[in-house]
Amino acid sequence: MEKIFIDTPIPVITVTAVSFPDGVGGAYMQLHQLVQGEQKRRFFGISYGSPTGAITYKAAAEEKENGEAEALQADHFIIPAGWYAKEVLLNWKQDETMVGKTFQHLLQHPELDPRGFCLEEYPNEKDMVCLVKLNSGD
Repeated sequence: MEKIFIDTPIPVITVTAVSFPDGVGGAYMQLHQLVQGEQKRRFFGISYGSPTGAITYKAAAEEKENGEAEALQADHFIIPAGWYAKEVLLNWKQDETMVGKTFQHLLQHPELDPRGFCLEEYPNEKDMVCLVKLNSGD
């Protein structure tokens, strides 16, 4: 596990999955329909728990211009700048159980922001960067 610093907030367009984990694929299909034909952009997954234990999952795509989510009549979220704990999963689709295990490990970080969330970034078709927001950093 390493720590990284995201130096600027990242505004994203989001589509909330109707359920977790079953609705995640549908949320990404809906998101890709919204931004189809658009310029190359970064894709993310954002998840957080509720007091009842349910997990909310949002498929997300980086906004290319301010107000893009509103123009598409989609939800908007800002990935905040700051320190994150990070692990990279190579070929994660070969064993999808490693995603949950990795986040369980990251959520044990002593500097974890209790108001934070789990963040996935997809640098390509087969790899995933898993991140959790931290309170502070060195």
